[in-house]
Amino acid sequence: MVEINSVKEVIKNYIVKQLISMGESSTAIRLLTPLAKRAIMNNIDSFDKFLKPIADKDGMIDIEGIFDEEMEIINNIDNFDFDIPFIGGGNISKGIISLEVPYVNKIVALNQTDLEVLKESLISLKTK
Repeated sequence: MVEINSVKEVIKNYIVKQLISMGESSTAIRLLTPLAKRAIMNNIDSFDKFLKPIADKDGMIDIEGIFDEEMEIINNIDNFDFDIPFIGGGNISKGIISLEVPYVNKIVALNQTDLEVLKESLISLKTK
């Protein structure tokens, strides 16, 4: 079980690291990275709307259980397109989550390894 604020911090750091990594190979993303980082830092609390309903009464989230279930589902989806307001579109297919990066005509693909890294980062925060 991991506390909500810790989950938000790991998610924020993970997204920022991914942006920096993508910026190394894309000038367009590198140009947007400072803006995106500030937008993420200034709006991370909006994740509360999603995280609070999945937390227990003490504000703790079962990261391992949720990730294991979601990863099994993601691995079994053949082709699913989705749209996230203000962020853009994406697709889930055979274990890969692809997200369109607005304004730069790029796609970020998260594979099983990427998802495992995020999961392990979150699990490392578990209370003992």
